[in-house]
Amino acid sequence: MCKGVCDHVSDIFLDVTSPAVMLVDAAEKGDSAMLEQAVEFFTNHTEQMNKVVQLCSSTSSDKEATKLLHSVSKQFHSLTPQLVNAAKTVVATRGSHRKGGKKAVTTAQTNLMMFRDAWQETAALLTDAIDNTTSMHEFLAVSEFHVKEDMAGCLEAVRLRDHQMLDQHANLVRGRCMRLLRVVQCGMVDRSHRCTAEQLENVNVVVMELRNK
Repeated sequence: MCKGVCDHVSDIFLDVTSPAVMLVDAAEKGDSAMLEQAVEFFTNHTEQMNKVVQLCSSTSSDKEATKLLHSVSKQFHSLTPQLVNAAKTVVATRGSHRKGGKKAVTTAQTNLMMFRDAWQETAALLTDAIDNTTSMHEFLAVSEFHVKEDMAGCLEAVRLRDHQMLDQHANLVRGRCMRLLRVVQCGMVDRSHRCTAEQLENVNVVVMELRNK
């Protein structure tokens, strides 16, 4: 069951910010159709995140980590519809801009940026809280498996000369590697009292090498 949970965490929490970026971008362009699609994508992704939170909460034996997860999740759940409403308000006030409502548009945009920053900050905290409820070793094993799958996808894309497919799998590899590095760094901080200075330095060296590649 633990590997199954880590598999969901690895996939759903691979990139938590892109859906929000798409939502804000659509709002700033004032494109109602584009915004509607972005809202649907953003909402579906946040619902998946909430499902993973519930799964981790029900399987974790760490009461303190679960308590923190519940607290951050509650804040995240509250901010999600507020960000959506702020994005819709920006598009709605575009019409008033033509009637001299420039101030309303500026206010709506400022409000959107405020909710965007708050949401992204909370999403990062939620990711850290999720990681605290899962096994780092299991997460690394699952991530390694997915990276190998995505690398195989890259090779297949090269064989087919499919640039779009190559970009898709290459982005997944980069995303998984960055996510893996964050988990390892946080994990080493938690385990610093059980490791020698040399061991910590060796891990940091490997992390920096991978980050710079």
